[in-house]
Amino acid sequence: MRPHIPAVQAAPRLNDCAGTRSRPSHSVALVSGLTLALTLSFSATPATAAKPVKSTANTTPSTPLQLTLENYYFRYGERPDACLGEDDELTWKALGELQPGESFTFTPQYPGCAGHVAAISVDLSWQGSQLELSSNAPDADMGSDDPQQKGRHIVAPTAANRAQLCMFPAYNSSGSDYTITLTNTGTTTATNIVLDGRSNNDWAVNFYNRCQQADADNDGWNDSLEHSIATLLYSVGYIDGVYQPYLLWGSNYLKAVADTAAADDEIDSSPVDFND
Repeated sequence: MRPHIPAVQAAPRLNDCAGTRSRPSHSVALVSGLTLALTLSFSATPATAAKPVKSTANTTPSTPLQLTLENYYFRYGERPDACLGEDDELTWKALGELQPGESFTFTPQYPGCAGHVAAISVDLSWQGSQLELSSNAPDADMGSDDPQQKGRHIVAPTAANRAQLCMFPAYNSSGSDYTITLTNTGTTTATNIVLDGRSNNDWAVNFYNRCQQADADNDGWNDSLEHSIATLLYSVGYIDGVYQPYLLWGSNYLKAVADTAAADDEIDSSPVDFND
């Protein structure tokens, strides 16, 4: 005779609405166990190493120095003789790199108008190598009006990867042009070059901060100081008691010695000749 097995009574279902959770059934327990087993299985699988990314260091192509801005402003509209005159302005900029031996040149589209005294200024900064910033004076200095100064070669002094070049031509005739040249004279690439050029009226506010490192005649006096003095002494001068304008114009950014040998004419010499 088989033993008597008492009947299993179903557990009373709890009321979900009463806020209590239902007891987990056997099927829920089985699913939970299977989930845990799969989780442990995947956790035990070794992680796949990420695919290495190829380095791009030092593979960026260099950007040759190139003109990025050339803007002309004509206060009274473009002139019939196609030149930059009183109150007209030129702003230009070049950015990039120069390899050893390479050069960059800039020549304005419009030359200076006759009779317009201009302040031409170029500010340069860069990293690496050695650069030479140069130009040729388009006309004589406004202060001396010396025709021998036209075309004089100017090389900007450099210090701590900075250079400034300035010119103050009298523009006695139209069509006088100039070219700015930048050359990498070193043995490595010059990078992050910023070449910033302007041509304005020769008011001190336009050039003073841009010419404090410039010294076209290498006399130790910066061109901001020399041209400012020249404009303050505009057409005022006496030699041996005779008034002679355009001779004593103060310091000259293109000449480091006195114009005359007469006594008491120190203001036309820079550095000043205290022995005269």
